[in-house]
Amino acid sequence: MGKQDHPARPAPRFELWNLELPAHVRTLQFVQMGVQAASPRVAMDAAAELQDLLAVEPKPDEQCRGLFLDETGATNVTWIAYWFDPVSYKRWADQPAVRSFWAGRPSSGPVGYWRESAHVPAEYIDTLYTTHDPGKFDQTGMARHGKMVVCAQHDYWGAVRDRLPALGDEDLKPDRSAYRPTRAPTQGKRVSVTAPANVCMARHHEDWRNSPQFGHIYLSEVAGVKEAGTRHLAEHPELGCITSRAIEGQSPEGSPIGRADAVAWFLSLDDLLSWARSDPSHLAIYGAFFKAATAVKEGQTWDVPMWHEVFVVPKGGLKAEYINCHNRTGFLTLLDDLVPAGLVTGHA
Repeated sequence: MGKQDHPARPAPRFELWNLELPAHVRTLQFVQMGVQAASPRVAMDAAAELQDLLAVEPKPDEQCRGLFLDETGATNVTWIAYWFDPVSYKRWADQPAVRSFWAGRPSSGPVGYWRESAHVPAEYIDTLYTTHDPGKFDQTGMARHGKMVVCAQHDYWGAVRDRLPALGDEDLKPDRSAYRPTRAPTQGKRVSVTAPANVCMARHHEDWRNSPQFGHIYLSEVAGVKEAGTRHLAEHPELGCITSRAIEGQSPEGSPIGRADAVAWFLSLDDLLSWARSDPSHLAIYGAFFKAATAVKEGQTWDVPMWHEVFVVPKGGLKAEYINCHNRTGFLTLLDDLVPAGLVTGHA
């Protein structure tokens, strides 16, 4: 059954929106970078230098800062940044201040540094938003740069396949269907990797800063379940998840600001959809959200903006560098598969 051959779907039970990027945005550069340390204080101190890099022109079109504890207990201060023009990103990355920063990071000591950069065609991007009211809520992420349109393709399992234009032309099958996390030591080393073809990123964002009606319900009923599901992914590679990060949103100075992200990379879109459809950790998230949503009465609006982005990255489109990071950091966990495939450089 082809993409256009689905039987008629029932009308969604509620209204959601997706984003139309400006016509000139044909490829997105999505970058996540961070510092890693055993001590939160050491990580926060090291973060200042990395923060300064994002003030170098041409700056990203969007950026945000956060903090997460990974599955080893290490503190990671991280930034998510978007350039809507990959040429601008390359100009930024080639600036002397940026190049010298990464070239000069030591491969020993108490701090690790990492960056992951994905070149994503617009047709490989999916978005979905629960709340759209620019007069009441701050627009966050890419939503500040495009047009919101009502989305009819949701409220059924696998709807993301119908929202991704590329799936009409591409199979998007992964290079690998499973992996075992590497045991190779990586701290004290500088390792650059190219991700396998068609890895899939899911980012889920919540913002309860201006949520007088339902913010407390989200925090008491949903937030903890979502964070537990994100950590469950990080601890269960058999689900096809490469890395999973439950991120507390921070101001540029490092203070909590009432926002959160979950960012997870999967071997494929199929692995993401399989987890979403059948794994108890995601079903618990799904159930918690719908239980909270029943508190919304006629005439009210769910006032906790929530949205997701899903990217599929074609072959060669994601490159990463890890300096003095442990072997469960990002795509380092795939090292045993990447080294034989020639997708690793600088591995000592």
